[in-house]
Amino acid sequence: MYKNGNIRKYILFRRNKRKNDAIKAETDAIKVQNDAINTKNDAIRERQPPIMTGNRLWKGRNS
Repeated sequence: MYKNGNIRKYILFRRNKRKNDAIKAETDAIKVQNDAINTKNDAIRERQPPIMTGNRLWKGRNS
């Protein structure tokens, strides 16, 4: 099926495919985390409008 040089190519292809799948899974997990963080931030933003005092946002929260 595969002639000598092609076997090596096929092995490399399989290896890279595995790596790519792992990276894809990782990025998907990160995307999910980002979505969670974004929704949390939106909820916080809705709860309390930002208070501008000088150049610091949210000063009223933890001063």
